[in-house]
Amino acid sequence: MSIEPSDLGGRPTLYEPGFADQVKGLARLGLAVTTRQLAAFFGVSERTIERWKAQFPEFCQSIREGRIHADCLVAEKLFERATGYEWIEEQAVIGKDVVYGDNGKKLRETEWVEVIQVLKKLPPDVRAQIFWLRCRQTGLWR
Repeated sequence: MSIEPSDLGGRPTLYEPGFADQVKGLARLGLAVTTRQLAAFFGVSERTIERWKAQFPEFCQSIREGRIHADCLVAEKLFERATGYEWIEEQAVIGKDVVYGDNGKKLRETEWVEVIQVLKKLPPDVRAQIFWLRCRQTGLWR
């Protein structure tokens, strides 16, 4: 015989089934990854969040999945920092055309703007490499 949370008596839960989807979305955006952040978002205590995790498996699973997604994004950025990366950035270039007459006097001056694409490079970061290796291969990198 299983006991439902509503059978225990006491105050009714504030939990709603849609919270699981909300948690997953918040965690994927990096907005609510910790229990404290979740409690602040839902307007409840951290203890309530822990209780919901124990009582509602879909809520707990959504938190786990969202955290994994956020961890993967951070790991990807750390890897890029450790190995270096490239990106293209648009920049405006301002130029000026000046036309002079035979006597050397300025006849006309025209300014122009051109948007160009510039390849930017971030070199590898040694501290990020050390951190990555210490976490990934602890036995070799202490």
